[in-house]
Amino acid sequence: MKNKMPVYNALVDGKWIESRSKKTLKLVSPIDGKGFAEIQALSKQECELAIKIAKEKQEEMRELPAVKRAKILNTVADLLVEEKKLFADLLIREIGKPCLDAETVVERTADSLRFSAEEGKRIFGESMFGDSVPGGTKKKLGIIYREPIGTILAISPSNYPLNLSAAKIGPAIAAGNTVVLKPPTQGALVCLHFAELFRLAGLPAGAFNVVTGRGSEIGDVLVKHPDINMISFTGSAETGESIARKAGMVRLSLELGGKDPMIVLEDADI
Repeated sequence: MKNKMPVYNALVDGKWIESRSKKTLKLVSPIDGKGFAEIQALSKQECELAIKIAKEKQEEMRELPAVKRAKILNTVADLLVEEKKLFADLLIREIGKPCLDAETVVERTADSLRFSAEEGKRIFGESMFGDSVPGGTKKKLGIIYREPIGTILAISPSNYPLNLSAAKIGPAIAAGNTVVLKPPTQGALVCLHFAELFRLAGLPAGAFNVVTGRGSEIGDVLVKHPDINMISFTGSAETGESIARKAGMVRLSLELGGKDPMIVLEDADI
């Protein structure tokens, strides 16, 4: 009898859930071409539920003091460093990261979270007299302050699933937003383990949700959903252009078309 592969659940409202469809996706390691785990293939309805929960948690995150949000991010960074070997091993097994590179990525991710935590405590407003505007007078004083955007859809790539997820999640949480993360299929495990650290660090349940599944099946419901207030995507220029067309007037942050040329010589042991 063959050993069954571990099946990882998605994170919605602080709970690890199975898809009601019972569908999963098999992950195959680039190291040996063998399957080693499965993730949930959520339905469109389950993705909509994750967005609904994130919207409901917006006010709680907005009211959470900046110092507490920073403390959560710093705690996640500490936990990440404590579990460096686990996360490095996941990157190696899941996407074929070289060993030294994998450990460096974990350390850099922790640094990124700490940077977001500190910047989150320095979101300052401004004030200005009315005479700075044509037709205004000094009798009027304008006060400018910054508020969270709302719910951020973060879509991370398979080459840096941990680091580039944190680069989206860290600033979003630091500024008081909620997040729905769509990780890459190959790279989802490290993101799911990463999400567990936020639970352990005390982030309010539902403020950070992770939906897994093929982008071709659930991508449109995510990027077109009216309750998504911003999309942060890293990936191909082609996919980024498609998201921009579908998202409409939603704020976009797109990192597209990286250039990483590689020369493979004839004597390479493929």
